[in-house]
Amino acid sequence: HIKTIGPTRVLFVQEICKEAAPTKLIGFFSEEERRLFRALITVKGIGAAGALAVCGLNSPVNVMQAIRQQQSGYIAQAKGVGKASADKICLELSGRF
Repeated sequence: HIKTIGPTRVLFVQEICKEAAPTKLIGFFSEEERRLFRALITVKGIGAAGALAVCGLNSPVNVMQAIRQQQSGYIAQAKGVGKASADKICLELSGRF
């Protein structure tokens, strides 16, 4: 018998595998947030930490809108993401959302 602690939650999981590091699992509360994360880590120079920082700026919809509108100054507010990386994110991903 499994005791219930609280309401049931669904997590959308992303597995991160690197050669010299243990596998990590990252959980998201929405498919949109995981989709945003997956897109961000395709940008060269943006790792899991930077992608999570960008995801944490606001709701996935608002962050995707900022990327679509190429608001790199907003994206650069994420911890560990500089102006050049934010420009690159906006340039490479603006057409994907």
